[in-house]
Amino acid sequence: MLQLIPFQEKDFQTLSGWIDSPRFLMQWGGPMFNFPLTYQQLIDYKDAQDRRAFQVYDQGL
Repeated sequence: MLQLIPFQEKDFQTLSGWIDSPRFLMQWGGPMFNFPLTYQQLIDYKDAQDRRAFQVYDQGL
């Protein structure tokens, strides 16, 4: 079963480890982010007043 859970600062390192190229960053986040993906970019994104950041969690894994 899939579940939406809030994207938190504790998840930043995992996500940053997946983003290994400018091309993949563009595929994942579009033009909103710059390579290399930084902690500050993720803080700004998560804390923006006009969005709610979530991650998808698969309880079956």
